[in-house]
Amino acid sequence: GRLAGEDAGDLDAIYGPPRAAIHAAEVRHQLMTAWPVLTDADILASEGHIGALTKLICSRTDESEYEVRTTLDGILLTVV
Repeated sequence: GRLAGEDAGDLDAIYGPPRAAIHAAEVRHQLMTAWPVLTDADILASEGHIGALTKLICSRTDESEYEVRTTLDGILLTVV
């Protein structure tokens, strides 16, 4: 049998890395570029909770919650 997407020629969607993995890598890169104080462990510990990540970033920088959240929203809305 043929796989969904094969007829359309989208072989990357079938055989390439999952979209979630691609997006996660890009989000991680942008987070660490915006806030070099972040580590992989910090990002993983937040378990995808934006509030937790915002509080952590605020505790390590002099940025306000509003500034951090605005930047986070911009990263997440442009990558996904």
